[in-house]
Amino acid sequence: MSNICKKAREGIPLEDVLIIDCHCHMGYWYRFHVPQGTPEGMLASMDRLGIDMACVTHHSSIGPDYRFGNEQVIEAVKKYPDRFIGYITLNPNYPDDMKSEIERCLAVPGMKGIKLHPDCHGRPIEYKNYNAAYETANELHIPVLIHTWGENEVAAVDRLAAHYPGANFIMGHAGGDIRSMEDAVDIVN
Repeated sequence: MSNICKKAREGIPLEDVLIIDCHCHMGYWYRFHVPQGTPEGMLASMDRLGIDMACVTHHSSIGPDYRFGNEQVIEAVKKYPDRFIGYITLNPNYPDDMKSEIERCLAVPGMKGIKLHPDCHGRPIEYKNYNAAYETANELHIPVLIHTWGENEVAAVDRLAAHYPGANFIMGHAGGDIRSMEDAVDIVN
């Protein structure tokens, strides 16, 4: 067993490996316990776990106010640029704001990707109002993290990846159940 594997199994932080968590949420959410939701609280948790950097979105963005949530992420990225990478969260129910919010947020150093949460926004992954996000990601070769749950959503990301080959799609939760995860692994192979 390698030293890295041994340390990981024992819960010892890996000091000689850069570890980036690509799916983190800051802020509080009514549906589950988030005890360390502030940037500083997240940093304390990251330090305990040996995580060097985290790609973040704010719970407010997937819930009641995407602009407020994006602003919270921007503040965290500016304050801790060596620890946080920001995702822009977009809400397809406000299609007239999509392009301007993408431009506003990507103008900030440290804002590097897009986060979509179709379940919370009540629209399927392939909904037409997401196209501005996919087109931007395709053009700029940036990641799009999409919350996925179930085989249909995994298949939808597969179709999007074929249509937007310049974008880097991340399937959050890899579909969430064993069958969907197997499909996700097949797709990325």
